[in-house]
Amino acid sequence: MSRAKGVDPSSKLGRAVFQLVDATAKMDAEVRARAMRVRNIIEQDPDDPMARFKINPELDILIRDPKLNAAVRALRAAMPK
Repeated sequence: MSRAKGVDPSSKLGRAVFQLVDATAKMDAEVRARAMRVRNIIEQDPDDPMARFKINPELDILIRDPKLNAAVRALRAAMPK
């Protein structure tokens, strides 16, 4: 089943995106905003290989937080090459 828009929550990428968003739920607004920007870019077109380069600066900042390190690494591994 192919979806026209959005990310499939049962896919590896979908799980990684939602894991990152869930991990930022109780964090400050700036961190949540960065996670939402990442999610919105990926949801526009999950198969877009350029999305990796669009979200890379945001992920570089998010990975500095030890609580988000695993979620960011999983998201980077799930992104299309």
